[in-house]
Amino acid sequence: MKFWCLFLLLFLFTIGINSQVSRILVREEISLSGNLTNTMYGEVKLYMPVSGPNQLVLGRRFNLEPNQILDKGEKSMAIWNVADVRTSRKITIETSLLVQNNSTIKSSLFDNEMRDDPDKYLREEKGFPYKEREIQEMVKQLKHTHRDSLIQEIIQKVRETFVYRKSPWHGVKLIKAIHEGKGDCTEYAALMVTLCRAKGIPARLVIGLLLQPYGEHHNWAEVFTMDKGWVRWDPLDYAFDNFLYRPNKAYVSTGYDLQPRYNVEVANGIEWNYEAKLMSNSQTLSDIAHLFFKSQNYKKADSLYSILITELPQHFLNYNLLALSKARQNKFNEALPLLQQAMRLSRNEGEKCLTYYAFARLAALKNDAAMAVKYLKKVLENGCMTLKSMANEPDFGLISQDEKFNGWLYEQLEK
Repeated sequence: MKFWCLFLLLFLFTIGINSQVSRILVREEISLSGNLTNTMYGEVKLYMPVSGPNQLVLGRRFNLEPNQILDKGEKSMAIWNVADVRTSRKITIETSLLVQNNSTIKSSLFDNEMRDDPDKYLREEKGFPYKEREIQEMVKQLKHTHRDSLIQEIIQKVRETFVYRKSPWHGVKLIKAIHEGKGDCTEYAALMVTLCRAKGIPARLVIGLLLQPYGEHHNWAEVFTMDKGWVRWDPLDYAFDNFLYRPNKAYVSTGYDLQPRYNVEVANGIEWNYEAKLMSNSQTLSDIAHLFFKSQNYKKADSLYSILITELPQHFLNYNLLALSKARQNKFNEALPLLQQAMRLSRNEGEKCLTYYAFARLAALKNDAAMAVKYLKKVLENGCMTLKSMANEPDFGLISQDEKFNGWLYEQLEK
């Protein structure tokens, strides 16, 4: 007997274009149609979003509890027997998550503790055959030794190898795709992962959903480094000149290094169709907190920054922002411990630089020009802020006439 299975994936979420973190609600709906009266066999399977370096699952709710959930940390599959769905003919799953939606931030936000050895993602596997002649020829052409430059060179090599073509997933056949010179997001990501592993950089292929500006199944790569953790790289961003590149897309992952035949497996000959639709778009908590901060409504800003710290206790930036909000209210004794915690959580030179800048602003608000200059020197050494941005920072207004501050600023401008 032939059935029609309509798989409708609806996204009800809030995503802010310029913020780092969004709270989203993913609503997935699986509808069955056809004569299900005598159906006793078959399963509906769905890979669900899982917590990872760029997202945190807060909760999940089903209208019909699965018969089984296979949860292995990096992947989670819910399974329903078709016989149990005959009455309702519908399965809905609502997953609440926090996601990192700013792709310019090259550092993992959520999952800072490795669940397993990253060396696991150095192995040659069927989908990542880096010992093959075609791959080794590409590896010989890679000249850079600095990690970040090497990753950019690898992405460029991927771009040179493939002409983009959108096609249904048909299994990992990377070498064949290289010979054809054509690929979609799967081949782009698989080749990037393969080349990274060939050069001794842990990397993995991520299976998931692209939510901004539209919703669809998508594959990308994550690359591991000791100072930044698992960092998302989407090589398809570089496939076309200014065509597919969208700098603030949001991603939801559903697993790693799986055979990406979408997130649903339907047994017993049931046919299914996939559709994704964006239902709503509004500002995030951090966007709203920043608006309150800029409008000097510090009480409301404090409240929202405190919520963000509760939800993201390992992320340094919200501690910096809450500290500066406290400092603008002259609550310096409350601000200092927050900045100290931000420094403890800063995991690389870029994050430390931004925290030094927050310390400089705190010192300026306390009218301590000498201390502000001390930290600004560190900021310029690290290069995360420019003199122009410092000159336009209103928090330095109190020390703008101080001789030490002006002398140092003049000295920098003369260089």
